Amino acid sequence: MKFFKIYLIFAFLLFFSFSFVFAQDSSNLVRLRQEYYQANSNFKKELELFDLSRSKHLSYQSLASESEAINASQKMMASKVKLISSYLRLIREVLASQTKIENYQENLVYLKFDNLLTELSSFEPRIDSLQSLDDLQKVDQDMGDKFLIGAKLSYKSLGLVNLKKITAIFDQIEGQITALNKEINQFENLSSQDLGLLQKKVVEAETTFKNLKTELSQAEKLFLIKIETDEDKDAYIQLNRSLSTIKVRSDGLLINLNEIIK
Repeated sequence: MKFFKIYLIFAFLLFFSFSFVFAQDSSNLVRLRQEYYQANSNFKKELELFDLSRSKHLSYQSLASESEAINASQKMMASKVKLISSYLRLIREVLASQTKIENYQENLVYLKFDNLLTELSSFEPRIDSLQSLDDLQKVDQDMGDKFLIGAKLSYKSLGLVNLKKITAIFDQIEGQITALNKEINQFENLSSQDLGLLQKKVVEAETTFKNLKTELSQAEKLFLIKIETDEDKDAYIQLNRSLSTIKVRSDGLLINLNEIIK
């Protein structure tokens, strides 16, 4: 049961990462996405064979059925390692391409991906060397712990990517406000009343922008704290809700700024 929970976690993450992955033209991302699809297809095939051999062994309890179950378990577990590894490489590339690894948090997560992928690669030779179902089950439990770490890293990565998208919008807003403040001083043909009204609109935009930056900072701090707990999925969902609201208001502010410029 533990594995199926883990499998659903990664299915959930893949669903939420599609908007980032499919938006890219990077040949590397396309390749990694295809590798994930292939690994997912292979895993489903090996899982079906594993279920059949397990049912057969439970019915017959013979040496032949046990050997078949061991072989099927090894193939299923090896395909599981390839599936999760391919997913982690895909999300790691999304993180790198979207954020450019420009700050401490992004760099830290990227390095953790590397370490985890190295640890996962060590499972395949271990799986091949085991010849009992009990030993294979113990290794599968160890793999489960690593997969949960991978899920946490994936939630954090996609959260950082979403944060980066909002900061890019903020850069546009800041540029617009700076340009407006410079232009105000060059309006010679405006009456004092019109100039005062224009300055008031800019001040209101600056206040709104300041509030948005505060909200983003608070959302990011809460996310970075909560993502390190057992509530990592909730942290990711809560961050996305906050960022969705901030994005709507930021887009509205950009529209207002463009209207002021006109």
